[in-house]
Amino acid sequence: MSLPPVTALAQPRRPELTQQGRLEQIRALTEPLAAVFRQEAAQADRTEQLSDVGVRAIKASGYAALTVPARLGGFGASLHEFAVAQETLGQADASLALVAAMNAHLLGSAGEAGSWPEDVYAELAQAAVTRGALSNSLASEPDLG
Repeated sequence: MSLPPVTALAQPRRPELTQQGRLEQIRALTEPLAAVFRQEAAQADRTEQLSDVGVRAIKASGYAALTVPARLGGFGASLHEFAVAQETLGQADASLALVAAMNAHLLGSAGEAGSWPEDVYAELAQAAVTRGALSNSLASEPDLG
C-alpha cells in the first residue's frame, strides 16, 4: 500500500493564489489521501479498527497542518476550505475523516481564537507542520458521570 506523497500544502499562504488555486491545492492533497482511505475502508470495517495505513497517510500527507495558520507554516485553511477537504475524506472513510477533523478543529479554532499560550500553541502547530502530529482535546462534564 503506497502512501500519498508529502505535498506542498503545508506551506505559508501564497497571496498570489486565488481561491480557486487554493482549492486546487486542497484537492491535490485530499484526492490521493481519500484513495488510501477507500483502499483501507473495507478492512477497517471488518476489523472495527482504524486503518494504521490511513492514519500514517494523514500524517505523511501534510493534512495535519491544513488549519495551522500560515504564520506558523501551515496552510491556514478557511472554514470553507476545510469543509471541502473533509467532504472528500468523509466520502472515502468517515472514521478516518473524523480523526483528521478533530485535529483540524483543535488547531484551527485555537489558532483563530488565540485561546492558548502562544508558545504552547506554536509548539503543537509546529509538530503538525513538521511531523504530521495529530492532536485532539478531552472535555468532561461532572454531571455526566
